[in-house]
Amino acid sequence: MNLQPHSGSTLEGMSRLALPLVLIYGVICGATLLAQQSQTADVSRSPVAGTVAVHGRVTGLVTGDAVRHARVSLTSTNVLIPATLTDEEGRFSFALPPGGYVLTVSKPGYVKQTTALALKRGAAMDGLDVALTKAAVISGVLTDDFGDPAIDANVVVQRVAADGSVNRASAAAAAQTDDLGAYRVAGLSAGTYIVSTMPGVRLLVSDERITGTMSFGRGRGRFYFPGVTDPAAAQPVVVRAGDERAGISLTVPGRSNGLATPPPRVDSFGPSPARLDPASPSARDVKTTAVVRGRVLRADGGPLSSAQVIAAPFGVQRPAAVTSTGADGSWELTVSNVAPGDRFRITASKPGYQSADYGQRNASTSTGRGEPIGLEPGEAQERTDIMLQRLAGIAGRILDDLGEPVEGVSVRAATLRYVNGRRQLVDVGQARQTDDLGRYRLFGLRPGQYAISATVGQIVGMEMSAELPGYGTTYFPGTPNPPEIQFVRLGVGQDVTGIDFALSRMKSLRVAGHALDAAGDPITGGIALMPSQRSGSNTEVQMGARIDRDGAFEFPNVPPGDYVLQVVHGRSDGNEGEFAYQFVTVTDRDVTDLEIQSSTGSTLTGHITSDGGDGPKLDGIELSALPTDLDRAPRFGGPPARARVAPDGSFELDGISGPRRLQVVRMPTGWTTKTILVHGVEVTDQPQSFGREDQSTDDVEIVLTSHVTRIAGSISGIGSPTGSLASADVAVLAFATDRESWYQGSRYRRRVAPAAAGTFAIEGLPPGDYYVVASEAPQDPGEWQDPAVLEKLAASATRVRLADGQQVSLSLRPLSR
Repeated sequence: MNLQPHSGSTLEGMSRLALPLVLIYGVICGATLLAQQSQTADVSRSPVAGTVAVHGRVTGLVTGDAVRHARVSLTSTNVLIPATLTDEEGRFSFALPPGGYVLTVSKPGYVKQTTALALKRGAAMDGLDVALTKAAVISGVLTDDFGDPAIDANVVVQRVAADGSVNRASAAAAAQTDDLGAYRVAGLSAGTYIVSTMPGVRLLVSDERITGTMSFGRGRGRFYFPGVTDPAAAQPVVVRAGDERAGISLTVPGRSNGLATPPPRVDSFGPSPARLDPASPSARDVKTTAVVRGRVLRADGGPLSSAQVIAAPFGVQRPAAVTSTGADGSWELTVSNVAPGDRFRITASKPGYQSADYGQRNASTSTGRGEPIGLEPGEAQERTDIMLQRLAGIAGRILDDLGEPVEGVSVRAATLRYVNGRRQLVDVGQARQTDDLGRYRLFGLRPGQYAISATVGQIVGMEMSAELPGYGTTYFPGTPNPPEIQFVRLGVGQDVTGIDFALSRMKSLRVAGHALDAAGDPITGGIALMPSQRSGSNTEVQMGARIDRDGAFEFPNVPPGDYVLQVVHGRSDGNEGEFAYQFVTVTDRDVTDLEIQSSTGSTLTGHITSDGGDGPKLDGIELSALPTDLDRAPRFGGPPARARVAPDGSFELDGISGPRRLQVVRMPTGWTTKTILVHGVEVTDQPQSFGREDQSTDDVEIVLTSHVTRIAGSISGIGSPTGSLASADVAVLAFATDRESWYQGSRYRRRVAPAAAGTFAIEGLPPGDYYVVASEAPQDPGEWQDPAVLEKLAASATRVRLADGQQVSLSLRPLSR
């Protein structure tokens, strides 16, 4: 199956695709609503016996014209009611049991209207007309005090009461800014409002109330239009029905990645743990301190303010010093506790731009890294300038089949990557929702080719997309069929506009049931539905559920296909928690009354030993049970648990479910795995089944050896003045000649980055025959796990044989991609 995209191409040969969600609200938090799959209005249907017929029509208040495709929903405390859309004449109908209901009618461009209904047995309700008022819009731009766009800022609009007061807990509407700093708040009724933003904080708004907050950095207070901090001094914005009030713009304090601009220098400490104590007398000793200065610039040479600059010890994740740039793009870092020979990587980043390292040759891609710089105690290094390339964006409109805009559609970009043993569409960046004009803008994208999808009626990210009956996931240029997907190509810093398409009509259904934990109590979070690996679907989609407090769950708008339902509950450090899975096939009707109960999984305990002499330092060892069947092991909630080894060499892993390979995933230098035994039987590299209590084991022995294989050498053209590649642009890959060892996560495959001089070393491979190759690093990190790619690399690779503890020296020439 060839899934490689090309310019203007379609995606061939894929049967069912959707895009993966990295963060699922129904999985993380759960929701407390339960509703049925919606259908389009059918005004001719007859009421079922014992129900009350409700017939109505939606029109515009001023014109009296029919409002077609208005969404009409009814809510009740004890009845689940499908929503419906009005027809071409604006008509709708329901057949409902007697009782009290709340009718809600909404349509982009109009003010949402709610009405209480009391239905009595035997009394039909005809002529229920709803007249919608045109909505007002408030829009503007948020910038920081350097004039740069404030990206992803939350803008809240609050209504001013007749007496001039504002309820701080209320919010008429909210919106987020895009990468241009622009926002648009729609659906407002006539009245007086104030507009505000809280940098670093997002206010969660539901039903005109602020229901919570989410912090994205250091909060800096609340700012009101036209730029004041006192709500009493805020300038009211008066709107009438249908008004468009543009230019309601604000200036907020400068920021970098959600952080307030710090003082010119922020110190912390260098790479050696022995030198981390800031109270140490030598912590501020100038003899152990180095200073680095430079500027962060745009591609055109202009300065970038509020960019974050980090100095990190080479090979260590934590920063040694952090600062932000000023208005002229300049910065200065003071790195304390520097020892002779210490090397640091200097990295700059700013929202809307691609992060880059000092010395990075190709700042327009993410495949290379800059060369680390050497700092000496007492040194001051100048002119350490870094250029940041603006990230790209895609913009367009989403329409319905009548050509009218659809609000609240979740729009996502995805790219092809090799994940979990197959080439799949993988979500890139954050999903964005369409506004009242149907417009969307995806930003923060690197150069590449993207599939654009539009989804309604599903939980996406932290929000649920609009529930639009009768429509399903649609891909650009307007197809529900993955083989017809057309990719959008983006160049460096390029904006592509006009990516407009209409949602497709399609059948979609509900998957619903109840989830209980091992003790029989309701599970109110950690439930996901995704295409099963067995279905052959090239996707990692994870649909979030609406979940009630009694454990009832529902996945709306599910297209036909083969799925796996998974429950993950009670995960903690070193314990994957309770787990359950169930295969679900969706055909032509709702799948309901599912019952799923999690189990505590298996427990694995054992010891680390060595094959003789003094053993390794145990605090440098971590082991894990890696899944070999992703349908029968958790696919969300976090990576497989890692067990840390106690001082006596013992370890424990809890909550393990599904087929797994035991593997040491972190090892001290100079050591490698020799064998893994369970009850005295060697199981090295062999999958084992877990999940039940009787599959637990207390007799796992992992034997380590210091007889470590080593492949070392150099790469021609790297590190020389005439070389066309930097070491950061190249990687060395060693992989077994035995194709059976090319499985996901194989310890028979190892990749390393060469040093600045072009030298490399690969240690700890098991004895055997290997291909070794140096190649330009791919943009897709998973590409080197693709058997098709490995076959191509094998044709030009150097072949070596490694015996136990053997060392081999090679000279390689890098392959160009």
